[in-house]
Amino acid sequence: MKNVLKANMYFLIIMLLQVFLPIHRIFNSFNITDDRVALLIAHVTIFIFPAIIYLIITKQSVKEVLRVNKLYFKDMLLIILIAFACQPIMTFFSLISQFIFDNQLGHFVTTIVNSPYIILLLLIAVLPAISEEVTIRGVVLYGYKDINIYLACIITGLLFGIMHLDPQQFLYAAVLGFILALVVRITNSIFAGSLIHFVINGTSITLQKLMTSFTPGV
Repeated sequence: MKNVLKANMYFLIIMLLQVFLPIHRIFNSFNITDDRVALLIAHVTIFIFPAIIYLIITKQSVKEVLRVNKLYFKDMLLIILIAFACQPIMTFFSLISQFIFDNQLGHFVTTIVNSPYIILLLLIAVLPAISEEVTIRGVVLYGYKDINIYLACIITGLLFGIMHLDPQQFLYAAVLGFILALVVRITNSIFAGSLIHFVINGTSITLQKLMTSFTPGV
């Protein structure tokens, strides 16, 4: 229970940072108006720095907590297939949520979709695949290491949905969070979750970029 308490406290701190950290005021103070730069700084500030501080304070093994273990090539291929299989599932749950809630993420992506493709890929696919995985499938999931695997995955999946602070994203993020946690627990490698996360987000932004490129006047 001590590990669970640590994980829950860590998650609470992350949520408090997201809710109360005056990050927009900080951006205005430094005249940061580019949404892409703001997104990068927000992820580093809210997810990466706290994880580093947590690991330093608790003096826990980075390799153990974050499950920094290699994936074998055959496992990577299977994981990529799982990622593509998850794509229509995520789309389905996202569409359900859109009947009730506004798609704020979609609006945000629209504002930056004309950016170079590599920039979009780094911000939408690579960045979350590092920062969010370190947070949820790294530090938080490790706190549930002694809990039944399915219960741990359900709880961290729900936390992943809550972490987005967006009702439209909650449902599909929670489902994806469960799948990611399960894959990470089974493979004992955070790279499994990161790879799925990257493929799903990368596919989504790639399709949106292609649609924008072939749509006249956009």
